[in-house]
Amino acid sequence: MNLKEVLSLLSGTLTPLIAIIAIYIAIQQFRLEAIKFRLETYERRLAIFRIVRSFIMSIVREAKVDLESCIKFNSDTAEAVFLFEKDVREYIDKLYREGIRLMDLGQMLYPVNSSSGLPVGPERSKASAEQSEIVKWFNDQRGLSEELFRKHIGIAA
Repeated sequence: MNLKEVLSLLSGTLTPLIAIIAIYIAIQQFRLEAIKFRLETYERRLAIFRIVRSFIMSIVREAKVDLESCIKFNSDTAEAVFLFEKDVREYIDKLYREGIRLMDLGQMLYPVNSSSGLPVGPERSKASAEQSEIVKWFNDQRGLSEELFRKHIGIAA
């Protein structure tokens, strides 16, 4: 085989080889962009998780919540709509609604502007039991929230 035949053979295989290399580079760039996106959203998602955990732990610790805390929680987690799937957004909404329910029950039982809440009796007992159940529900959310967020926060592919 002479030099001319070798060059002809190499020039025929050069174009497909360049195409294969270009495809490989494009695939690697796509993978890197996916990793970059996960890294960029990691901190923002983790921040939402920390807000959720803080809200839950505050309610479990105090066995009550005020309107200001509920509004702050709702405001601080508003970005979740852009960062998470529907399941997390619905979970955050449920936490907010249960926090509002707990606050309403607390105001019925221990009003701020009045010296007495519901009088002793079946209605007060029912409200007190419901308040206790909500606090227990929030206590259960400590582990459940971690499970739910774990699959959305991880940066591994």
